[in-house]
Amino acid sequence: MKKILVGILICFVIAVINLHVNILHVSWNSVETLYTVVGVMFSVGMSLIISVSTNNVQNLEAKKDIRKRMKTVTHNYVISFAVVTFFFIIFNANCAKQEPDTLTIYKWVAIRKTDFITMLSAMGIIYYVVNFVTTQSMNREIEDIIDEERSSMS
Repeated sequence: MKKILVGILICFVIAVINLHVNILHVSWNSVETLYTVVGVMFSVGMSLIISVSTNNVQNLEAKKDIRKRMKTVTHNYVISFAVVTFFFIIFNANCAKQEPDTLTIYKWVAIRKTDFITMLSAMGIIYYVVNFVTTQSMNREIEDIIDEERSSMS
């Protein structure tokens, strides 16, 4: 959770800086496409997490440890997707009302909504890729534990 909050803060700071240096300006159509990619990656990631099974693991300590780590990954997946979705919906509603793309927080602290959503989406995609690798690593760990248990029984 702390990593996600730090990520949101970093995305916000990048969006504030970007408004003033104007390196990146993204259209709302591009934001919608990027959000679709985030949604697909979330679905695939959750499918991978759900498919992890510790049924054949006999070692209770290992089983508890793996389940705890999977719960953390699942929780963070949902939180990450919820954050991106929340801002996407809020800013999309404002876009539909033809409100300006720039949101001023305090004097010079302002962001373009599309830039902020783009940064959040990029953060989400990076997070999902990292967790794909983590999930695959846990699958291998489960296989190794099962193999070890089988070889010790022989």
